[in-house]
Amino acid sequence: MTLQKLSEKELFLIYRRYVERFFPAGVVKFEDHVRYLYLRRRYAGYGLYEEGRLVAFGMFITRPDARELLLDYFAVLKKYRGKGYAEAFFREMKKVPDLAGIFLE
Repeated sequence: MTLQKLSEKELFLIYRRYVERFFPAGVVKFEDHVRYLYLRRRYAGYGLYEEGRLVAFGMFITRPDARELLLDYFAVLKKYRGKGYAEAFFREMKKVPDLAGIFLE
């Protein structure tokens, strides 16, 4: 199991493929808004991979100088649910260098 910070390409591919499908329309931000934040280093994403396959992802709002993240979206892909991947994702996030904490709304 591997946690990796998502590149711009990966983040927006996952955003289009899963966020717009898994979350109610009323809570999904416009992609242009997310891109605006990302380009200003105010948005980041992480993916949890098992044998090279994405099993879970988290997207976060941040500040360029901050050590904390605010969880914006989190999901375990449907076929991987109930297998401990959510716990594994956050356990791996605790290992991210210079990350002081994650806030949940």
